[in-house]
Parts: sequence; C-alpha cells; structure tokens
Amino acid sequence: PKWYGENVSSPSLTPLASGAGSIALGDSAKAISSNMFVYGNISGYSASNAAESNFIGSMTGYEAINANHSNFIGYRAGFQASSADYSNFIGNRTGEGATLATVANFIGAGSGFLATNANHSNFIGYNAGNQATYANYANFIGRYAGYLAAYANNSIFIGQQTGYSATGA
Repeated sequence: PKWYGENVSSPSLTPLASGAGSIALGDSAKAISSNMFVYGNISGYSASNAAESNFIGSMTGYEAINANHSNFIGYRAGFQASSADYSNFIGNRTGEGATLATVANFIGAGSGFLATNANHSNFIGYNAGNQATYANYANFIGRYAGYLAAYANNSIFIGQQTGYSATGA
C-alpha cells in the first residue's frame, strides 16, 4: 500500500485500499470493495460488499456487511450495519448496528441506532428511530421521534418525541 502525507508522519497501522479504484486514509482504514472512499481510523475495517460507498469518520462502516452504494459519515456511523445498501447515515453513531435498512436515510446523532427492518425509511433528528423495529417505509422527524417504536411500518411521526415507544402505529 502507498501512503501520502504532507507535514505528517505515516499512520501507525497502514491503511489498505485493495478494491479497484478505492482510497483508504487513516490508521487501519480499509477499502476492500471497489470504488470506495474511506477516511478515518479503523473506518471500513472488515466491511464487505460495500462497493461504491463512502465511509468518513472514525470507525465508520466498521464490519458493515452489504452496504453497497452507501454513505456513512460521522463517528461510528454504520458501525456493524448489515443490509444497508443505498443508505445514508449521517451523524455520530447513526445507523450503528442497524439491520435490514436498505435505501434508508438516518440523519442526526443516534438516529437509526440498532434499528431493525427499517428499509426505505427516513429518520431525521437526534435519536430519531433509535432502536425502532419493523419500521419499513416510515418517516420519523424530530428529536426522539419514533424512539423504540415497534411495528410502525408506513408510519409518520413529526415532532419531538412523537411516536416514542409507539407499538403497532
């Protein structure tokens, strides 16, 4: 692997960009799928099936599986996310541990954290959709909107704490 830097020393653990057309920057950053841009310490580490994706921030996309064409931006965004193709997770710990969240947009710190079955959903706001389950095609907008919501497919919650712990909404 090659390293480039101006006025800095090389990283202690070399980044790896083995995917065709990929770039990795940061200690232990890895871009093993094609056309990836990975920036941040341990970002993209052990990620698989993440072609055409961008992971920006420490530990973003760490152990992410099936995150093709996705953008994870922020500390631990998309950390251990699985089945998150075509998704955008923006904010610290956004989409961390999310499963079955394809074509999803989680924006705001903690939004979509540990969400399951949140395909085609939009969670926007601090902790919006945090730990939501079965929230496919849902829109949660606002601080804590849809937090701990269960069986909230096709639901719309707008405003602070709307849908907090909602079940079958």
